[in-house]
Amino acid sequence: MQSVRYDREQKRFHLLRWAAGWHGDSTGESLWSYSLRLGGSHALLNGWVKNAGIRNILTVEENRSVDAALAKSMRARRKDGPAAEPRTV
Repeated sequence: MQSVRYDREQKRFHLLRWAAGWHGDSTGESLWSYSLRLGGSHALLNGWVKNAGIRNILTVEENRSVDAALAKSMRARRKDGPAAEPRTV
């Protein structure tokens, strides 16, 4: 498996692109799904979102956009619930 490396500006771009998918009434893509499409682990974007160094290069408005997208994606995830698992009786 080939590993892809992203510089800070690419990470910034992808975070903002992911967040834009959740703008307004739109239901964007999950962090996991977007991360996998980038060719990384399912936790790739999650790590970037929590990385202070990356968040520090975002403007105040960009940080608000990412925070709003995170909140909206978490609400959507809770609404949908966890993946269905087989029931045992």
